[in-house]
Amino acid sequence: MKRKLSAMVSGVKKIKERLLDFYQCHFLLKMTLPMGLLVIAAAVLFQGYLKTQYYEFLYQEVYHTDKVFLATQESTVSDRIYTMTRLGSVFATDAAFYREVGEAFQSGDEAVTLHVITQALNDLTAYDKSIALMAVVNEDGRVFQYSRMNMTDSVGDFWNDDNRDMLEEICGQVQKKVESKLIGDVGNCYVLSPDVTEKRGRTRYLLHMAFPIIGKQPNFSKSKGVMIVTFEMEMLDEFLSMIEGTEPDYTYGFVTDDSQEIIYHEDRTRLGMTAEEYLSGLEAESLNTVITQTGWKLYMVIDEEAMCAHVDLVYSRSIWVFLFVLILLIFFMWMIYRYMLKPLTVISGALDTVRDGELSQKIPVLGKDEICRLAMQYNQMIDSLKEQQDRTREAYQKNIESLKKANEAEREALESQINAHFLCNTLSVFNYNAIQAGNEELAVMLRSLSNILRYTFSASFQDVSVAQEIMWVEQYLYLQKYRLGDVFDYRIHFSEEYGEWPCCKLFIQPFVENSIVHGFEGRERGGLISVDCALDGDRLKCVISDNGCGIPQEKAEKLQAMLRENAALDHQGIGIGIQNVTARLRMFYGSRFGITLITRENEGTQFILYLPIPEGMSDTDDEEWL
Repeated sequence: MKRKLSAMVSGVKKIKERLLDFYQCHFLLKMTLPMGLLVIAAAVLFQGYLKTQYYEFLYQEVYHTDKVFLATQESTVSDRIYTMTRLGSVFATDAAFYREVGEAFQSGDEAVTLHVITQALNDLTAYDKSIALMAVVNEDGRVFQYSRMNMTDSVGDFWNDDNRDMLEEICGQVQKKVESKLIGDVGNCYVLSPDVTEKRGRTRYLLHMAFPIIGKQPNFSKSKGVMIVTFEMEMLDEFLSMIEGTEPDYTYGFVTDDSQEIIYHEDRTRLGMTAEEYLSGLEAESLNTVITQTGWKLYMVIDEEAMCAHVDLVYSRSIWVFLFVLILLIFFMWMIYRYMLKPLTVISGALDTVRDGELSQKIPVLGKDEICRLAMQYNQMIDSLKEQQDRTREAYQKNIESLKKANEAEREALESQINAHFLCNTLSVFNYNAIQAGNEELAVMLRSLSNILRYTFSASFQDVSVAQEIMWVEQYLYLQKYRLGDVFDYRIHFSEEYGEWPCCKLFIQPFVENSIVHGFEGRERGGLISVDCALDGDRLKCVISDNGCGIPQEKAEKLQAMLRENAALDHQGIGIGIQNVTARLRMFYGSRFGITLITRENEGTQFILYLPIPEGMSDTDDEEWL
């Protein structure tokens, strides 16, 4: 578990480092990312402010709109109920209707009674199209009713066994009012009974008005039963529908009676609840107005939670729109920045060519802005570098010529003092005498020394093969080994198939001499010098290593600088020979030649030389000696 957690943490760190490196390496990202974050932060703050302001504005608008709408509806409903009341009173006090109903009840014939009442009710319903049903209830509780059959959504025979309890309650309330009034206006003696019913999939809002049938009689005790007129409350239907149908839906409406019980509501499960119970479960602001004639109240409820949800929805949609616009903006900014910074890409490519040593490429200058001035300065730098390079090359050539002449003069002076041919022949005579005397070891040493001198002084061996150079080094190490005894041993590994690889003369000797003189200084035994040559790509890799005392860090750093920059170095004799041979190798192989130093104190030193195919050699020749 700990390993998995450690691996996960390590993976997260790597991803973080890569992202940071990617960010630091891209100028366009550094420009667009902070700007994008600032724009997002500003937009979030601005959107939050707009959200608050929009909510306040929306709430005030809805509040004032609902207040005006509620006042308008109150006036409409009050007028309508007043009209219904007066119409019912006219019916109840109509003398002809009173007489016909009384005669029908006295006849005792049910069919005649039903015909008379039906005809009378049919005549009366023609006065108002909102009358859905009219019924007459006699003292025995029998009901004679008439509905407007010409209406497609007629309530039909409403007063039946299912509604018997409501009918008895209405008649009871009328009887109580009749008993409490000996004389008076029938307009003040009516009962309102609100009702909500379902008919053919439609919610019907009904209002039952009950009046005592007294005709022109001044005494209520002489009434001929109760007349119930059922009105369709279209205005309440419209009131609730207009509220519930608004989008977005965060306003509700309902109607309560004089006892604050809900009598009209779109949700029928709310009927019978008190307004206080209903509103207690809502985070809402309510408005209400009273209908004077009935004591009813029209309520409009502003659901603040739903309004907040609507504002949040608008806000979230605007966020997505903003993000889309922001992405487009960043994309176009990115394209514009790329176009503006395109000259920097050209300058970067030109600098890469300079790094590779090519100084011929210049940048076209097409303007006068800061980037174009940078391109002009680059072109001026190229001209200056070319001039400096020409001067350096000229001085270098002069130094090389001087060095060649000095070497030639030194060799000629040496040859003038010692006749190399005489010396080599003399050593050959000594070698023969040693063989004759049976001293084989001395003979080998004399032969090796003779070969070394002949290889060194012969002018025909200025450009040699790797095999010849390896053979010379082997003889040189043999003599040094014989001279120093057990101080060191040596090992040479070289494949003969690379023997014809061309090289310059005496390029290994300074490195092995450095190991003998400095690497094994103070030692009496245990040293080892290794010379390994193997193919590495299209270059021959020569590794010259020892297990000596190594090179101190300060001295190694100077030697590294000399190998990289061909700088002068002379620290107690170390570096002169290596510097000279490195210069000769670079002249011989060109820029593809490479040399590396690896050293550790008390562990040893290793020089790695990479010898490429010299310029001018054909592929055919290459195949012959590889």
